[in-house]
Amino acid sequence: MLYPSHGGAFPYSVAESLMLGTPVIAYNIPALKLYYGSIRGVHLVREGDGEALSKETIDVLSSRTEEVKFPKLRNWDDILEEEASVIKNLATRTR
Repeated sequence: MLYPSHGGAFPYSVAESLMLGTPVIAYNIPALKLYYGSIRGVHLVREGDGEALSKETIDVLSSRTEEVKFPKLRNWDDILEEEASVIKNLATRTR
């Protein structure tokens, strides 16, 4: 799956693709790096680099097999709590 988003907090479409055994190619945005960055089958490239996104997509499509790891799903309360904590930490640093 090609996921060229520049934003997002916890994209379930990425989790759904991984659960179906489909690799994901996406920009290295903070949420994807945090939640999916270490999962086999997730390929992250520098944000905004369309050429790298295209090249990685071609590389994945050209490979015979791609091992995809089932993602660990978290409940919304945990996700929202972590997101709020990140925002609070950033807000206190800028004061």
